Amino acid sequence: MKISYFVGRVLGLVTLLISCNVFAQQGKKSGKLNVLLIYADDYNTKSGYNGHPIVQTPNLDKLAARSVNFKNAYCQYPLCSPSRTSLLSGKRPATTGIRDNNTPPRTHLQSTVFLPQLFKQNGYYTAQIGKIFHSQRFVKDGVPQGDFNIDTASWSFQYNELVDVKDPEVIRLAHDPKTSPARSANQEWAILNVADEQTGDGLVATKALAILEQRVKSNTPFFIATGFRRPHAPYDVPKKYFDLYNNASIKVPTSPANDLDDIPPIALTKIDPLTDQETIDKIKGYYASISFMDAQVGKLLQKLDEYKLWDNTIVIFLGDHGYHNGEHRGLWHKQTQFEEATHGNLLLYTPQAVKGKEAKGFIEYVDVYPTIAELAGLKAPSDLEGKSFVPLLNAPEKKWKQAVFSEVVHEGVLGKSVRTEQYRYTEWGTDKVELYDLQKDPNEFTNLAGKSAYSTIQQQLKQTLDKGWKTVKLISANTR
Repeated sequence: MKISYFVGRVLGLVTLLISCNVFAQQGKKSGKLNVLLIYADDYNTKSGYNGHPIVQTPNLDKLAARSVNFKNAYCQYPLCSPSRTSLLSGKRPATTGIRDNNTPPRTHLQSTVFLPQLFKQNGYYTAQIGKIFHSQRFVKDGVPQGDFNIDTASWSFQYNELVDVKDPEVIRLAHDPKTSPARSANQEWAILNVADEQTGDGLVATKALAILEQRVKSNTPFFIATGFRRPHAPYDVPKKYFDLYNNASIKVPTSPANDLDDIPPIALTKIDPLTDQETIDKIKGYYASISFMDAQVGKLLQKLDEYKLWDNTIVIFLGDHGYHNGEHRGLWHKQTQFEEATHGNLLLYTPQAVKGKEAKGFIEYVDVYPTIAELAGLKAPSDLEGKSFVPLLNAPEKKWKQAVFSEVVHEGVLGKSVRTEQYRYTEWGTDKVELYDLQKDPNEFTNLAGKSAYSTIQQQLKQTLDKGWKTVKLISANTR
């Protein structure tokens, strides 16, 4: 009996290995590089691979060990839809016209070829699984509501996981938190007593695995975009992820008592002054959500291992922008021009690139489109507003852009910002200005605008901002 059981196990393992090898060979026959794009919603740079002391991201750490980690990647608008539309169209917010989460991405871009659309036009199977463009679709009383993000020009297949969430507590917490005893009205986190697979992001991972297996078997090159909604609030994830963090290890952000005195009020979103314990609880929920998201990403990476797809697949992982965790006396979420909101998280793996290196040259999210197109050997549209950073993949020590740009609207006022290696300069309308020396003041506590010692720098940065991204050149120096 034991011999029969052993033989059965061995045969099963051999069958699995053979099938995985067959899938891998089928994928290679097409001669085209596949693309796996992974978005994490509202994810800042806190991770194991970026050296955070307590945030646990074991699966992303493994991906980082294979990839180039772009340490200075910046979004063009720190809000979901504007940032995603900019990246996926290869155009900046001033061109896309998307500066909120309610306007459909193609409203002003009817003739634009979006990144997945380019791949679809070139014979790829393209799949949107979860949140890629910003979706207004949600479930109320079990009924799907809204579907403005349907885009058959870009996608062969689209899947919105929210229509498949069945657990009533998960639904209540996500869409009507006041009805749930698990969270008070002003609490943004809750411990879920469900399996990962019963959550929205768990459903995204499950569907992505199924589509990935299906495409490998079909021997069709694929562009699969997988979007996880965590760590975006509400921080509702299974208990085991909260258990990874203990309160004593979580630090409450500190800043000078007068930190807000020299910041123009228009530059701030709502300040939420929580108690230390409330802050710790909220940060713990965010960290738990990161680890939960990391676990879902790990399922995809494991599937790449099983099917031996690393030799012919580009993998890009990123958050859509940065995120505040209580800095500046109580800023949370995004929509500022501070580092916490504009500084993004970007890992890029391609078979031909160096592995496990950090690139510190400045890049912008709008550069992702031309980069991925070049790596895949596709001709990108001529009207893109970013620049491919493919050269950095085998020379990550190089400097790159002299400056990066972002914008955000507060109360009808457009805030425009330029970030160089040393400084950040921001204008709000015509009369409110911020200037920070990020080498001396990385937390942006001291606004230097208007100070005589910095008048020349301020004027130079104003000229750079006024002239815009088209005039910014690449830095010619080869090394730091």
